[in-house]
Amino acid sequence: MLNCKVMEKEEYGYVYVLKNEKMPGLIKIGITRQKDYRQRIKTLNGATGVPVAFEEVHVSKVKKEDCAKIEHALHTAFDTDRVNPKREFFQMEPYRAIAILQLLEIEDVTENAKKETNESLAPQEIEAREKAIEKSRKEDEERRSRRPPLNFTDLGIQKDEVLYWKDDKNIFVKVAEDRKVFFDGEVCSLTSATCKILGVSYNIQPTPYWLYEGKPLTDIYNDRYPPIDVE
Repeated sequence: MLNCKVMEKEEYGYVYVLKNEKMPGLIKIGITRQKDYRQRIKTLNGATGVPVAFEEVHVSKVKKEDCAKIEHALHTAFDTDRVNPKREFFQMEPYRAIAILQLLEIEDVTENAKKETNESLAPQEIEAREKAIEKSRKEDEERRSRRPPLNFTDLGIQKDEVLYWKDDKNIFVKVAEDRKVFFDGEVCSLTSATCKILGVSYNIQPTPYWLYEGKPLTDIYNDRYPPIDVE
C-alpha cells in the first residue's frame, strides 16, 4: 500500500474523479500536482469541448510524488473501461474508482474541492451545471415511472431461483418473492443486497450486477420492458 499520508510541510497534489451531466455514463480520473486544485479544475472547465462544468465525485489530497503512481494504478485497473487510450475518460460507475482510493491512507477533500470549484465558477456556469443535473434527474425519474419496478415473476424468474454476481459466482442471492431476495441470512431488496456487496450507502441500480442463467438481469428486464427514449 502506498504511504500517502500528507504531512503539513510536504508538497502535495490531488487525485480526482469527476463527472459531467452532459457526458452520461462517463467519469474522468486524473491528477494535478498543482498545490491549488482550483487552477486545474478551472483549466478543465475552460476547455472548449466541455459543455458544462465538471462535478467532483471524489477528490483526494496525496503526496506530490505519489500522484502519478495512484493515477497509473487506477488507469491500469480500469483499462478495459477506458473510452480512448489518450484520454482520461472511463465508461463506468464512479464508486469503483472511489472504492480503491478509500483503501489508501489518503485524505478525502471532496467537500472542500466542491466549495472551491463553486467559488471559482461564474454564476452562469453554476446555473448551467445545475440545470443539466436537474434535467438528468427528471429524465431518470420519468424513465423509472414509465417502466414498472423490478418484479422477478414478471421476468419469468421464480421463487428459490438463483441470481449470480456478474464477476463472482461465489456471490449469489436466492429469489424470495416478487421483489425480494434472500441474502446474507435475511430477506431484502436486490438494491439493498447490491449496496451491501459494493459497500456503498446510496441506492444504486442493481440489475447490471446480476446474472440469471448466464444472462445479465438488465438485458432480461429490457427485453420485457424496452427502454423509453426521453426527448
